[in-house]
Amino acid sequence: PPSPNPLVRIRPITQPLSHPACGQCGLFAARRLPPRSLVAVYMGRVTDYDRACPSSDYVLGLDPRDFTPAPNRRLAIDADARGNEARFVNDYRGIASVPNVEFADFLHESTGFVYMGIWTLADPIQPQAELLINYGKRFWSSR
Repeated sequence: PPSPNPLVRIRPITQPLSHPACGQCGLFAARRLPPRSLVAVYMGRVTDYDRACPSSDYVLGLDPRDFTPAPNRRLAIDADARGNEARFVNDYRGIASVPNVEFADFLHESTGFVYMGIWTLADPIQPQAELLINYGKRFWSSR
């Protein structure tokens, strides 16, 4: 994937002060994003889930059923030490009532590789809007 990604921008969040990530960064739409479209590939170091850094906030588990060569192997992508713009997507809680993007894997037709992507949901996302995802119960239960 090209870097920087022309569809998104990383911006510091300074307002409102009530934003859960105030003082950190977020991922924002650089242009209108159509419904059900790929926004960014979640990049990082692929590792066994059990070997991923336990203190990292950037570990994304992968469903082993999606990887037919190793259906019993739990893998993860850890974007803590290396990653791309996708690692800056924030959870929707405390910002919006619902997320506007989701994680979903996909098969790249040219390479045959499976990737994890950030995808828009049913509604388009307007320019300058923050991309917000559901980190999931596992993330929040470890807090």
